Amino acid sequence: MWLRFSRIYPLFLVTIAVLVLWETFKYFNAILFYGGPLLEYWGLSGIPAFQGPYNVPQTLMSNLFLLQSLEASSALTWNFPAWSLSVEWLSYMLFPVIVCMVPHGAKRGVWLPILMLFVLYSMATTHGTIDLTSGPQSLLRALCGFTLGMWLSMVNLPTFVKRLANNDVVMFSIVAAMIYLLHAGASIQQGVIVYALFGLLVLFGANQEKRRSLFLDTFDNRATRFLGDISYSLYLWHAVVLLVGVEVVNYLAPEFLSWWYEQTAGYYLALSMVLFTAFLITLSTLTYRFIERPALKALRRVGKNKQVELDSNQVG
Repeated sequence: MWLRFSRIYPLFLVTIAVLVLWETFKYFNAILFYGGPLLEYWGLSGIPAFQGPYNVPQTLMSNLFLLQSLEASSALTWNFPAWSLSVEWLSYMLFPVIVCMVPHGAKRGVWLPILMLFVLYSMATTHGTIDLTSGPQSLLRALCGFTLGMWLSMVNLPTFVKRLANNDVVMFSIVAAMIYLLHAGASIQQGVIVYALFGLLVLFGANQEKRRSLFLDTFDNRATRFLGDISYSLYLWHAVVLLVGVEVVNYLAPEFLSWWYEQTAGYYLALSMVLFTAFLITLSTLTYRFIERPALKALRRVGKNKQVELDSNQVG
């Protein structure tokens, strides 16, 4: 638990601090919320600081304790992508108990992943969406994923299946199918199929052998490994940069922002994506290097010292 805490919590706390400081600045300068024309169309505009739509004091403590996913109304508060950190943290607490409760034979049986996919499909059908982000169902969704991951880690593929896993056509086909289903519609069935395909991709990816491969050259290289290193920072910063960034620009240059949103040419969209991506990668690289890694090393050093102290006391 401490190892995972040292990995996810420091940067999360930094992003929350940034949001609290920005809301405080807005409060003392009477700045109202503005998230762009789309949120304005939805009626989410002109809201005073600390009154929403995401940053409200009532949910701050649950966020700090990573319990926001249990909020019945919505877990999408403050740095709202962190709802997944909440269910992950709770899953880490519950998962050892669940592993012990599952019969040993079931951990290697095919029916266990099928059951998890059925539970996920049933929940999605009941709630009308697979995007379950709050309440007990969000935790159950995460536990389905944890259980599926546990099962995948113990699968020994037969030789002929390993040959399929090490076939570039098969691997590219799985990725292409996922991309197609993600963009072809939003049905629950498609979402569950993507979920299953992603599990298959992880399983086949874990069984890759050393070989000349266009697939591996495409998805396993210095650039992708670098993006993997900073992926957690990318995940935690993207919503903060979007929302706070729009508000900062609206505060400093409202006329420019209005002009920008009026542009409809495709190259403006491309330019905005390039600028946002470049800024986000730069910021994430800096926070990974100067916050994530140092904090992780420091906290794990503390945990190791505490463990040594406990072991010494037990021996004594």
